[in-house]
Amino acid sequence: MMNLSNKVKELKRHKKYKKRKKFLSVVWSLVLVLVVLLMSPLYTGGGKVNLKNTDNQSVVSGAEIYKISSKLNPQTGFMVSEFFVGDKKDVDSVSADAALSNIKYDYRSVVQHGGANGISKMIKVNDHYFVIETKGLKPKFNVLRYDIAPELINSKVDTEGFQKDSWLKFYTKESDVEKDASLQASNLRTYSKHYTNFILKSYYKVKAKKLKQVQSLEDTIAHNEKVLDKLRKEKALASQTQREEIDDQISNMKDDINTDKQNIRQIKKEVSQINGNINAVKRGFKN
Repeated sequence: MMNLSNKVKELKRHKKYKKRKKFLSVVWSLVLVLVVLLMSPLYTGGGKVNLKNTDNQSVVSGAEIYKISSKLNPQTGFMVSEFFVGDKKDVDSVSADAALSNIKYDYRSVVQHGGANGISKMIKVNDHYFVIETKGLKPKFNVLRYDIAPELINSKVDTEGFQKDSWLKFYTKESDVEKDASLQASNLRTYSKHYTNFILKSYYKVKAKKLKQVQSLEDTIAHNEKVLDKLRKEKALASQTQREEIDDQISNMKDDINTDKQNIRQIKKEVSQINGNINAVKRGFKN
């Protein structure tokens, strides 16, 4: 009887130990999940970092900084990022040129979540374009953050829209950046050509959009002219009351067609101006 009693007690202790071990296992699992959730906004591993550029990237009134491109030579750890300063929707805008002529930039490149910082230098092509070259990046650097602060060249000159001590942040992920094994440091002339290509690409994009508008208007005119012919045929068979209503429709249709034709002439004039700008940019670079 004593042996049986001891076995029962031992069995109870064993069951109690198993329950306690299972409980602790669940608790530690929950703690681990909580830690991962708390850390995930900063880093989720494998290059998946939640990043956000500065909301307001304004330099002066009418001009913002846009990161146009980034390229990385994975073999040498050399990266180039190029930036446009101005109005991306209207690269011809000169409204901010006077203010931008009084702007220089402080900058730094910071590696996040993966190794030591590289060595960077800025090359200013003109008031609307600059490049940052960074060398010495190690594999698995994960994210490179550019901090760029506009500064006044002459603090006594009134510069509309300038905000002092304003650091703008731009992020480049190692996993997303374009890779180019032939990438190396370039000179001002090469980067000037990149600026020219950016401007030309912007012109071509606007031109394509306007030509699409012309095509849409021409299609609309062709459709309305068919409707107009149909209304004229209906008028010949209509009663007097119906003819008055049809005349109103015909008049409105003619007005719409004339308006669309005027819009086409205006858009084609704008396309002609864009072609002139394209040719001028090409000639300017050749010279």
